[in-house]
Amino acid sequence: MQTNNVVIPQQPRSIEKKNKIMDAAFLLFTEKGYYNTNTAEIAKQAGVSTGILYRYFTDKKAIYLEIYQSRSEESYHTLLQKLNSLNSKSDFNAFLSDCIDYIVSTHNSAKSIHEEFEALAHYDADVAKSFHGIKERAIADIASSLKKLQFNTSHTHEKIHLIIDLIESYCHEVVYNKEECKDYSYLKQTIIDTCLFLLQR
Repeated sequence: MQTNNVVIPQQPRSIEKKNKIMDAAFLLFTEKGYYNTNTAEIAKQAGVSTGILYRYFTDKKAIYLEIYQSRSEESYHTLLQKLNSLNSKSDFNAFLSDCIDYIVSTHNSAKSIHEEFEALAHYDADVAKSFHGIKERAIADIASSLKKLQFNTSHTHEKIHLIIDLIESYCHEVVYNKEECKDYSYLKQTIIDTCLFLLQR
């Protein structure tokens, strides 16, 4: 199967080969950054030829986008599973705390990739489209889950958008700008209280 001359793998060996390329690229992007990595290095790290690499990806940006999308969706899926396992609103406070800790840990595990992706989203239309698409899908899924928990709030999508931005801002502060003068436990609790306030209105 092929789209724009790029193969979409169907057989286990082909899928494994594509995954090797993505794993190699993730390692190099993490160690060297997006701009300091090229496709020849990715192919070498993956143990394939550049010709094989270009069978599955049009260019370096396509690899980068697929890595970010797959890892972001994996993270959101993990959080949604936890959210959907809640039995009542009373469990939501603890969920938010765990959610914030989990997002901090995912940022820490891929600092450079996440930081570069957000920077690229400001001026690259393809990256921006991917970034906003992931976020909008997450907002829709979270809204559906909150409705099942009987958070009957108005402007749900707008509020979830604000909540995601608040949590992302906190995570960036902790991972990239942490300062000893700030009380991060207070910041975290204030975000949790703000999220609950928004969803109870």
